[in-house]
Parts: sequence; structure tokens; C-alpha cells
Amino acid sequence: MTCVLGCFADDFTGATDLAGQLARSGVRVSLRIGVPSEPPADSAAFELIALKSRTAPVIEAVAETRHREALEAAAAAEAERRRLTDIRAEEAEQAASARIRTAYHDAAGARHIADALH
Repeated sequence: MTCVLGCFADDFTGATDLAGQLARSGVRVSLRIGVPSEPPADSAAFELIALKSRTAPVIEAVAETRHREALEAAAAAEAERRRLTDIRAEEAEQAASARIRTAYHDAAGARHIADALH
């Protein structure tokens, strides 16, 4: 599923408050505790990550935030890859449809010629 909104909360309470509001509105929400070590295989329309940056020592909070920024860049790259894959798939589907239309047209033309000869 394509992620529509990603949110990093500075504490668990804020993350769960937002997740609850979104879930009540009927959308699929994923709440993760801490920054995942790699982009998740399954994603929801709304991805929330609860950090402990509010109460963490400054150095840890900054390190966790920088890790988060790297993950955001990786997620953006993955979204671009998926978008390009979708475009290529759509182009391939359009090309296949054009080949099918051409084949039907050729077959119809051949049948018309065969009918004329009989």
C-alpha cells in the first residue's frame, strides 16, 4: 500500500493519540515504536513512529532523528522506484493492448479478404 502520511512523534502518547484519531476515521494505520532498522515490508496509508526524543539525552535524540531522516530518504527512494515501476507496467500494458488491437485488426482484415475471395 502507498503511504499517504508519515509521522514521527516525540513520545508514545502523541503517537497513539494521532493513531487513534486516524483509525477512528476508518483509515489503515501502522504505529511503530522506535525507528525500524529498515523500511517495513508492509505499510499502511498512515505510518506513525513513536520516538523517545522528548525525554532522551540530546545526543541520543539527535542521533535518532538523523537515523529517521535517513529512513525517510530511503522511503522516498522506494516510493520513487515503485512509481517508476508502475509507470513501466502501465506502458507495457498499453503496448500489449496495442499489439492485441493490431492483431485483431489484422485478423479481421484477413477474414474480410478471405470472405471476399469466397
